[in-house]
Amino acid sequence: MLRGAKGPVVIEANVSPGLQGITQATGIDVADKIARFLFEETKARMQTSNNNAAQKMINQKLASEQNELITNVTVRGEHIILPSIVTRLTEFNGETEYVIRAEKGKLTIEEFAKRNVK
Repeated sequence: MLRGAKGPVVIEANVSPGLQGITQATGIDVADKIARFLFEETKARMQTSNNNAAQKMINQKLASEQNELITNVTVRGEHIILPSIVTRLTEFNGETEYVIRAEKGKLTIEEFAKRNVK
């Protein structure tokens, strides 16, 4: 790499850059450091991209007033795991009580409204 007018520029891309010399001189596994850096950067960028895409979809759903989503559900044992977009749209949480009505092929979940019982 060389310093250019707009910052560093690549002058050569080498499939086998020969990092043995710098690894021996510094005692640092340079190839490992590069691989870990690229892995972490990719993971962070994918997470940001996925979060932005999910938030955009949620915003579109909320704006359209059409809160219908075609998706698969994950069933683990006796638990149904809803897609994260459903949890975000409904703002479901583990502290609120819900009424669940179930019949074959249909499930309705509503927040439980406590009634005054005399």
